[in-house]
Amino acid sequence: MIAAATSLGGKTESGKAVCFEISPAEECSKVPGVEPESVDLLTAAMAAHWFDMDAFWSEAAQVLKPGGTIALWTCASCYCHPSTTNAAEVQRILFRLERESLAPYELPPNRISRDLYDNLLLPWNAKPPNINFPPSLFVRREWDRDGILSNGEDFFGGSDGTSLQGLEKEFSTASMVTRWRAANPELLNSDKDCVRKALSDIKEALQGQQTIVIGHGTALLLFKKSVPFQQISN
Repeated sequence: MIAAATSLGGKTESGKAVCFEISPAEECSKVPGVEPESVDLLTAAMAAHWFDMDAFWSEAAQVLKPGGTIALWTCASCYCHPSTTNAAEVQRILFRLERESLAPYELPPNRISRDLYDNLLLPWNAKPPNINFPPSLFVRREWDRDGILSNGEDFFGGSDGTSLQGLEKEFSTASMVTRWRAANPELLNSDKDCVRKALSDIKEALQGQQTIVIGHGTALLLFKKSVPFQQISN
């Protein structure tokens, strides 16, 4: 991923080249070129549930400017659009894959993500509590929890259809699927593969419909670093 990003390059608004580095989130203050309190925005997509959050909050406070923001977001579960042919049956199959076939391979971080970060360790609950990110400056936004469309029409981010082949590629990147396949190597590339079995059942339920619109519950958590009183006064 880093090699692909580097090949694309890019410029910041200041005209400087975009740089890509590999570093644990818990050591972001050690990234080359990152000075103390020099960062405006820290983001993590579909990743924070794997962090050591106690260590992350401490590191983030070191690199983030006063008034800077941390944005953490995740997507959870797969839901078919209500307009899907046999939507209830398709959703039952999706739930069976996630909550039955893959359940033994769900780790605690997976569950934190599936619960839309309801139980993600927040800075004021860290050990020790991190007072740089006060609850009064915290903002949480969420969309489409439990597959209920927040705007009544489309999933957050749009509702483009995908083929079952595309859906198989998406599912195959999930860590629970990876662990299932590692535990069941004899079933790889067979009709008993957990993803292929689910997609075969979905294909039957779709009754010839060629594409399916899939969405996810989405949560976005925004944390702003407080500005010291003296800095505000000046």
